[in-house]
Order: sequence, then structure tokens, then C-alpha cells
Amino acid sequence: MKIIEKICNIILCFGALCILLFPSCTKTEHVEGVPYAAKIDSIVPHAGNSKVDFDVYISSFQIETVRIYWNNRQDLKELNIGGQTGVYRITIENLDAMPYEFTIYSYDKFRRESLPTKTSVIVYDDEYLASLWNRGVIKAVHRFGTVNISWSEPVPNEVKTEVIYTNKQGEETIREVFPMEYLTEMNDFRDWTLGFEFKTYILPEPTALDLFVTPVKRQELINDNVRQGKIWDACESLSGWSGMGLSLDGNDPQEGYYCIQASGHGVVIYQKNSAIFDTEVSKENGYLAFSMYVDDVTSFGAVPNGQFEITASGGPDQQETHWSIQQMNLVNGWNEVELKLSEAEEANADIHALNYLRFYCVTMTKGMTIKIDRIRFYEISNE
Repeated sequence: MKIIEKICNIILCFGALCILLFPSCTKTEHVEGVPYAAKIDSIVPHAGNSKVDFDVYISSFQIETVRIYWNNRQDLKELNIGGQTGVYRITIENLDAMPYEFTIYSYDKFRRESLPTKTSVIVYDDEYLASLWNRGVIKAVHRFGTVNISWSEPVPNEVKTEVIYTNKQGEETIREVFPMEYLTEMNDFRDWTLGFEFKTYILPEPTALDLFVTPVKRQELINDNVRQGKIWDACESLSGWSGMGLSLDGNDPQEGYYCIQASGHGVVIYQKNSAIFDTEVSKENGYLAFSMYVDDVTSFGAVPNGQFEITASGGPDQQETHWSIQQMNLVNGWNEVELKLSEAEEANADIHALNYLRFYCVTMTKGMTIKIDRIRFYEISNE
């Protein structure tokens, strides 16, 4: 009986010991013997305009409250959790625009504090908005009822750009343009002379709380009906042409049925002899214009050495007018090139008796594809 009594006493003592130790046998953390409350699992900040939202993830039933400290623990925001798990949203408002470090502690029912969790956030405000800019418009052209907008590269962190205009029914219309769109075509303008407005939406970072919208900018439209001008070559035939692996491309013309494609690696990309051609424009107000496609502008070299030239001598370098490759402002894809005669690097050609053109580059680094279409002259006075 004494043995049974001793066993019962041992069991009772062990049970009492477990009861005494139970509060510290939960998910409490220990560092060098000091008990800490359970930590939150994680925190995801969402920066906004003068504020931050935090998503706090909690899986421990031991957490009663959570506190977020900043400004060297001089400021805090507290949230009552009540021993429940889940994802909790905490909002801190009226913050200045600057980088912050926030420190998050959790507390159990014994008011024990957890080890810290830290996160850094940059808060934005109207000054940040003022530093943003719209996506650029390279050219906006109206031509026979169709409006084409050529866009520059997207601005950093752009979500979209909105084009605002009046449609044929007299209604204000918004057209969304996303970062990967470089050419926007619209056929329902009521009055192209009114142009359009546009603004760009920017998300500073993937988890940001607010979209920032740039101030509205107005864009006038160029009347390309005037710019049709007098066609020197419609690029519908290879007659008179020679150059770098020339062929007719019927899949991607800018006008008509074909454009002329040059492919390969060489110095003379295009050259053409023609019958005598009178541009019927003046040197003061005349333009040479054409469509040109380039697959990779870097292939021209870091500092391109080459030019587009026209002559009245039947060949290169005599009675010549030319523009450098840099003056053409080429980008990857189709370009609408407009070269003002009065801005040529050299202007000795008789523009009323042209019979030769050449496009060449002596610094080409690798093979490339270049297309040309609709070579013409037009004049715009008092521009």
C-alpha cells in the first residue's frame, strides 16, 4: 500500500507542476531564459499618400494586442487582437513624406512583450506627385478622319495613360493606353482641331496603397492631310533601287501594297537613281518625309556615323543635301521621319531637279532590318 501511495503522490506532484508551468509552456519565446510573448508571423506595408496601411498576419492564439512604433518609439498605434488569429489591417495617417522604420511588438495576456519585427517604408505625398511626369507623345497626327498617337517609352512604374477626347456623338470619352502600347489609333474624334488631353497613372511600388495621377496635359494634333505632299517614291517597286539585300515587303507597308526592306550588314543601306524630280517646295519651309522601320537602332553603333542624302548630280557627294542619322531621331519600330530642308547639315542640292538618294552608315555593328515607305516632300509656311 505504501508503494501505491508513493506512486499517487508522484502523479499528483507532476500534475501540479504542469499546472504551474503551463503559462510558460505555450508558444512563448525565450532568449537567455527571459520569456517573451509570441511574435506576429509577418507584416506587409502598403505605402500611400501621407499614410501607410499594414497587413499583420497572426497565427498564435496567445497574442492580445499589437503595437507599431515609429519615431524612436515616440509614436505608436495599438490594435486589440484578443487572442484571435487572422490578418489584421492597421492604418497610420498624417505622415510626412520620408523613409520610416516601423517596429512591431505583440503582447500576451500577461503583458509580456515579444521580440521586435521591423519593416521600412517610404511614404509619399503631394511633393512626390509634383515630381512625376506624363508619358511622352512623340507625335499625334490626324489624317483623313484617323488619329494616330505615337508614344515614347513608359515612365517608371506606369500603370496606364488615359486619353480624354470628345467622340462623334459629342460625349467625353476615355481611351486607356497601357505601357506596352506604342501606337494608338482612334477613328471617332468629333473635331480633331480640339486635340485631346491625357494623364498618366503611376504606382510607386507593387504594394503601394495609392495610384498617383499626373496633372492633365493637352496635346494638339498635326493635320497630316497637309503633310501628304508630293510623292517622290511610293516604294511599291524596286526599280532604280540598290542596297543591302533589298526586297519588297507586302506584310507591313505604311501605305499602299509594299514597302522596301533592306536586310543584312553593309555600308550603303539604300540608294536610288530616279528621273529628275521637282519637289515644288522652298528651302525655307520645305520638308523631306518618309516612313522608316528599324529593328534595332543600337546596330548603328554607339555614335552612328552615317546620313540620308539627296542630290541633283545623279550620284553621291555632289550637289548634295544631307542629314545625319542622329537628326533622324530613330527608335525601334516604325518612325515617321520629317527632315526640314533648312536644317540639313549640308544644303547644296537643287531641290527642283533631284535624281538620287542614299542612306548609309559606316559604323553598323551587326546585321539589321530597315524598311522605308512613302518618300515625299511638303511645305508648311510660318511654322
